[in-house]
Amino acid sequence: MTLETVGKISRNGHLTIPIKIRRLLHLEDGDVVRIGVKGNQIIVLPGEVVDKDLMEYRRSDNES
Repeated sequence: MTLETVGKISRNGHLTIPIKIRRLLHLEDGDVVRIGVKGNQIIVLPGEVVDKDLMEYRRSDNES
């Protein structure tokens, strides 16, 4: 499924993930996400912190 919507980056760099996308990915307040760049795209993936001191993560079960 492809879902596209518009967001706006605030002055301090915050970007709100629209509710439709949060619901689709089952994201809730306080969830950890991984953010990366692929070509000219920003990639945001659900993740889980394994070691908060190192901010290491592991991939979520839903990721392919």
